[in-house]
Amino acid sequence: MQNLFGEKKDDENIDGVKANNKGKSKSEMNEPKSFEQAIAELEEIVQKLDSGEIPLEESIVMFERAQFLAKWCRDILDKIEGKLKILMPDNEGGFSVEPMDEINS
Repeated sequence: MQNLFGEKKDDENIDGVKANNKGKSKSEMNEPKSFEQAIAELEEIVQKLDSGEIPLEESIVMFERAQFLAKWCRDILDKIEGKLKILMPDNEGGFSVEPMDEINS
């Protein structure tokens, strides 16, 4: 399988944390295959951490994975935001298409 950037990633996943992520730096962690998968994995990690039943060492690994996923999602959204266009009313009663970054500034 490939992620959004065309990179190949393995499918192994144990309890919401990639099995081969343990002890890896954030730059070495496996990226999710999609934005939706990242959000689902984040939600699963939050539920497990909120339960309070996870041992400390596993909680730390899960927390690091959650940080990685949150940054990955933020990066994807930043890239998409740059490509989005929005319809804005113009002075003649019609609409013009403008990049989102011009609207937000």
